Amino acid sequence: WTLSENTPLQTMFEEIKAASFDGSTVTYSIAEGNGEAIFFIDPETASVILVRALDFETQKTHGLIIQAQDGENRQSRVLLIVQVLDINDQVPLTPPSATLQVEQNAPIGYPIGTLQCYDGDTLSNATQFSFTFVTDSTLFSVDSYGIVRLEGALDSTPVHVLPVVCYDTTTPDATSTGIVTIEVVFVNQYEPTFALGFDVVNVSEDSSVLSFVAIVEATDQDVGSYGELTYSITDGNPNKFFIEAATGRIGVLTSLDRETVDTYDLTIMAVDGGASAISDSERKSATTMLRVILDDVNDNPPRPEELSFVEVISTDHGQFEPVLVVNCSDPDLGENAEISYAISPEIEDFIISSEGTILLAKEQSDR
Repeated sequence: WTLSENTPLQTMFEEIKAASFDGSTVTYSIAEGNGEAIFFIDPETASVILVRALDFETQKTHGLIIQAQDGENRQSRVLLIVQVLDINDQVPLTPPSATLQVEQNAPIGYPIGTLQCYDGDTLSNATQFSFTFVTDSTLFSVDSYGIVRLEGALDSTPVHVLPVVCYDTTTPDATSTGIVTIEVVFVNQYEPTFALGFDVVNVSEDSSVLSFVAIVEATDQDVGSYGELTYSITDGNPNKFFIEAATGRIGVLTSLDRETVDTYDLTIMAVDGGASAISDSERKSATTMLRVILDDVNDNPPRPEELSFVEVISTDHGQFEPVLVVNCSDPDLGENAEISYAISPEIEDFIISSEGTILLAKEQSDR
């Protein structure tokens, strides 16, 4: 026998008759299988009656042992199997909550995951559920089957929280509300960029060792560690400069001398990924050129071409006529390289011009 789980009480669904060979009265009872007293059998008519509600979700099948007994206590038994049919009598019990993940660069329309809502009905008579977000979202959608899809480009927001409602399409009043949490998995999709591919900075040649003299800066649109940049000098640096890896500040490592080298072309690299554990192959980089021009300071004394001079003049050497020319040079630049001359201590017989020419200051007497 099959009975729907919503069969009304007092429904009579079976009569089981037994015959006595000697014509004595037969009485009937349920000997086994009726522990919950769901069924009753009329002891005289053998009518089986439903007296307590059936519940498919509690018990799907009932096996009743029906016993017939005559006046001589002779007995006979038969098995009556009652199968319970499921109906849609369960409201959604589990909320359609879920935690989903999607990569930041996932394409529009990408299926992020599927929401589920359960009740106690069987699959053969399963409740048909439909889903909808409580508030509209420009980034995500959910269809009636519970499939959550990406509908817009993701930014740097790490987590999106969306209330969702699941309802029974056959019983619209039966609803369940849950929370969908969508976690954005950031990826390294952008390359670092420098504002300038080439820049020039002027640095005084007497800058102190370990002082900072310049800064370079790159940007990266990635989020988290993927957007953290590490700087290094990869070329053009003969152990004269250093760079702070985290900030891009450039400092003097060893003393500078413009007269030895006046210009340095430094290649600066910015690599993303920060201190994360991503492999080198996943990291992205960019480079820029920084030209460091050393500005001159007056750090060199004039140097004469000769350390001593000997010149013989005659007694008739004319007054204010040149005696000799002192040539000096200075490796500095501009005003720092301008040289003035003087005789020290002063000698009244001679004077020296601003160009270094020594002249006889007064007429000579016979010697």
